[in-house]
Amino acid sequence: MNQRRWSSRCSWGGLVSIALVVIFLSSSLLSVHFAVKFHGRKSHERGGPESRAFEEPSAKCDKPSKKNGGGGGDGAKKAAAATARFATVDMMVAEDIPLDDATWLPNPPAWILGNLQTANRPTLSIALISNNRTASLKRLCNSLLRADYSGAGAFFTGGVDLIFNLEATSTHRLKRYALEFEWPHGRKLVRRRVLQGGLVRAVTESWFPSSLSDFGLLLEDDIEVSRHYLTWINKVMLANTGAQFDPRLVGISLYSPRLTETTNPRRAFRPNEMAHALSGERESPYLMQTPCSWGAVYFPTAWADFLGYMQKRLEFSTFDASTAGGSSTSSSSKGGGAALQRPEWVTVPGSRTNGWTASWKKYMCELMWLEGTYMMYPNFERQESLSTNHMEKGEHILDEEGPTVHKRNDFIVPLLVDGSKVRELAMAPLRELPKLDLFGDPWLGEREMRESLARTKIGWDRGNLTDLWHAPKYVVDVLQEGEVMESGVERILISRANPQPEASMFIYHVVLQPDGQFVIYRTDRRDPASGATPVVGVWDAGTFQGLDPCCRYVAGFGARGSFHVVQINAPMGNATRLLFASPEDPKYDPANKYHLRVESSGTLVVYRGGNTCEKSSVVWQSENRLPVPSVPKWPPSRCGTTGHRQELCSNFPVVMNRLLKATGVTLLISTHHRFELLAHQLSYYAASPDVVSIVVTWHNAAVAPPDNGAIHGTTIRFVRPELDSLNSRFEPLEFVNTECVMILDDDMKLHLQDLHHMYVAWEGSGKRQIVGVAPRWIKFSKGSPEGGEPEYLFQSEDPPYKGGKADPKAKPRAGYSLMLTKAMMIHRDYLRLYTCGGRAGFDPEVHVPKAFTAMRQAILETVDEKFNCEDIGMNFVVAAALYKRQKARNADKSQGSRGGGDGGDGEAAPALFVPPMHPIGDFGKMGKSGLHLRQSHANVRDQCLKKFNAEFRRVTGTSLPTQTRVARPKPFKGGGSSGALAAVHLVLGQYRGHRQRAHVDCAAVGEGEACSWALPPRLDFEATWAKVEERDCKSRGRGKRKKEASAHARARAIDAQGDMSQEIAAREFEGAG
Repeated sequence: MNQRRWSSRCSWGGLVSIALVVIFLSSSLLSVHFAVKFHGRKSHERGGPESRAFEEPSAKCDKPSKKNGGGGGDGAKKAAAATARFATVDMMVAEDIPLDDATWLPNPPAWILGNLQTANRPTLSIALISNNRTASLKRLCNSLLRADYSGAGAFFTGGVDLIFNLEATSTHRLKRYALEFEWPHGRKLVRRRVLQGGLVRAVTESWFPSSLSDFGLLLEDDIEVSRHYLTWINKVMLANTGAQFDPRLVGISLYSPRLTETTNPRRAFRPNEMAHALSGERESPYLMQTPCSWGAVYFPTAWADFLGYMQKRLEFSTFDASTAGGSSTSSSSKGGGAALQRPEWVTVPGSRTNGWTASWKKYMCELMWLEGTYMMYPNFERQESLSTNHMEKGEHILDEEGPTVHKRNDFIVPLLVDGSKVRELAMAPLRELPKLDLFGDPWLGEREMRESLARTKIGWDRGNLTDLWHAPKYVVDVLQEGEVMESGVERILISRANPQPEASMFIYHVVLQPDGQFVIYRTDRRDPASGATPVVGVWDAGTFQGLDPCCRYVAGFGARGSFHVVQINAPMGNATRLLFASPEDPKYDPANKYHLRVESSGTLVVYRGGNTCEKSSVVWQSENRLPVPSVPKWPPSRCGTTGHRQELCSNFPVVMNRLLKATGVTLLISTHHRFELLAHQLSYYAASPDVVSIVVTWHNAAVAPPDNGAIHGTTIRFVRPELDSLNSRFEPLEFVNTECVMILDDDMKLHLQDLHHMYVAWEGSGKRQIVGVAPRWIKFSKGSPEGGEPEYLFQSEDPPYKGGKADPKAKPRAGYSLMLTKAMMIHRDYLRLYTCGGRAGFDPEVHVPKAFTAMRQAILETVDEKFNCEDIGMNFVVAAALYKRQKARNADKSQGSRGGGDGGDGEAAPALFVPPMHPIGDFGKMGKSGLHLRQSHANVRDQCLKKFNAEFRRVTGTSLPTQTRVARPKPFKGGGSSGALAAVHLVLGQYRGHRQRAHVDCAAVGEGEACSWALPPRLDFEATWAKVEERDCKSRGRGKRKKEASAHARARAIDAQGDMSQEIAAREFEGAG
């Protein structure tokens, strides 16, 4: 829905009117709260245990789905659409139940079958929202009555219901109309508020799904629908079934927008041209990460998740400033400190929605961005739509005859008249439709992603970097030299969140109003009922001129670094008056660039340089009338490593992140210049049924990354870190919506079956440890971890190879202590614990106590300085997080209690090794800048280990724990479903060394299974976590002991590259870790 324009007023006395524009939405306790759970796994994945967002009565013949360690089993044999977003509940239908009632739906997905079994037929609930616009409501209802319902039963066999939602101030005439209105297509319900709730509450509380098969069509009273609106909805619903089901689709828009409301400023949107460029079809529907408020159907689970998310976003938690990492708690402040209300702040980078304060769409945009979901939009010529908005005066449109009149054509679209356009529309499979982000920019497909990376590689190799760099597309707190703010375009600047707890509730808007005033407003995001003043002005440039239709105003840089506000004669287009000018730069140099930024403290600053923040670069700054108490104006919190991490940790939305619990894996890859390898990795890992999304941390500051994309249904996002440090690969990201994250080096190729085994082992072992395929060992100078000095062993085998081959007489070590980032899986909370400290959300016993603050700080500083050792640091952070938990368990055991877990299973150790069944391709020796070429690499890592271990020992009295267990993959007879790959048990057993080299040097060997990016012929891997100890064969004699290599031999045929010569095998993997 259209956001209110910043109104124009001539003096500070008019701030009350301005406040009405951006008044903060009061916290509202929604009627029902459901935990958000998005199942982002793709249509070909296996079923798995699900959390229930709805509890439906299950019929007595229901069969529970078999839990299979996160994958495999019955879930793979059921309909692929059982992973639908609707199907938050596993609703399986017994095979002996007749499904005659489902014959109307081609290839009905499991959630439909389950609903049929429980007599819940798909229903469309039309929720009408009205606030004393009787004529508008009549027009809407008449358009609904005129619509074509001949095909309603094609999907909505439960009928089409109508719900009137009336405000408390509704007139008697309006109430009478609603009560007397006759609806022939289903039930009718009239609801009226007792107290005025405002538009946000009116919309969000207008409908709540009564079952998994109840879909909501939300219509405000100034909307009118086409006669063919239901034909369009049915067409999309029927297309989104079976193998075509897209679990990221959350709704269906009836409206085709002409503007992108999220960009700053808003810009024209031409979907016909966009669709033709992407698909070759001008009228192809498209998928976009933007919610629609002018006529849209929302799916039941998606809407319930959204309301649960919005409720949490509007709740204020008690903030303890002394808590490590600035975490939020629901209890009182500890240590006697004053408790401060601090809301969760979710910032969508570059989005205008960050400044919205009175729209439910703000929160829906946030959730769709976090989860990577989207809506379906129609796309007919001339933007003929299935609904339109009449732009009538209301809460978000201030005056029919005022400033919004000239923009009516930007929002009012023609209604579709010819129903054959819908009926005859040849809709492509949803996965092939154009996908757009929340700014209306296309997501790249696999081909476009490869082409973009190939162009980058060519430019990089040739040294032509000028064309490869550009600033981030959308930034809302900065105005660069060459850019302007115009009074008629509604571009605004929005500050970042302030990391200081006493100022975290404020956000600042810089506005150039239609009356010429250039002003900074401070918005208080707390509930106005608490006594907070919603909006106050903190500074203005004194440029008020009053409304004049012949004038417009422009703000931008003039000569010599001076920032200007200029009056323009609208008919002539020439500047008539200079209204404001900041001082010129006394250190002016023609080579300098300048930018204007609104800092999180509310100060407006002109900087010398394109992206600087040093005090020496300040040319001018505003002197605000209402400075934020206790917040230093200088330096900005974003400056430097310490300030950046403080801002990141203080503003990270901990509670919101915990709500996102999608199954599957988020893959994190850090890269600098391996563009060709990255293209292979994206295509390969995106095909994994376990991988939901891939995030690439782009460390190359000289080259811009590609646009975001989607490959095989997996979303691809690129992140440009503000700090060029390997610590950035462990920075917490709010849009990681899976609990499991896999950190992967950009030169590694891990077989997808081994990735699946890692995931099953990670889930089965309790999600607390680092699960990986590349262990490393520590040697102590005195032979004991208690008092000896640790030495880092860089070899990738245990015992190390001698003379080019394994020494069968050498004894392996008792265990391993480290896991490298070649391929490691961790819980996403460890990203925040590494960067910020604090407590994990998935297990209250897992936290990094304040006693480890010095160790964490030493890790961050060392990694910043050495550009190395981040993986060693993560091992110590996880060990610190598990320390108190294991200490409590040991205390229980000493008192005769078994305690939690299995006991003696190595849970205190941070790492858990899962031997790969396939060789690992290592491309790290290809090129001229790999770590293995740095002579000091091993020495640096040894120094890191000694430093981190000393800090760990200072707190615990012992060294990093040693892991003595391994999760071995064991193929078993009779395992696997019909036609599937052999099933595997992951058996927790005793560590007995790692004698077989797992990696393959792709620079020396070239092609082969390990170094080929061809997808496996089958992706339906089956594995289970066998929570039983592998039988210790020591008593049988060494001759009968099963060798670890047998697991490899059962899973794959050894090809030519497996019979490497001793000369190649003898290469010490000096760059391995």
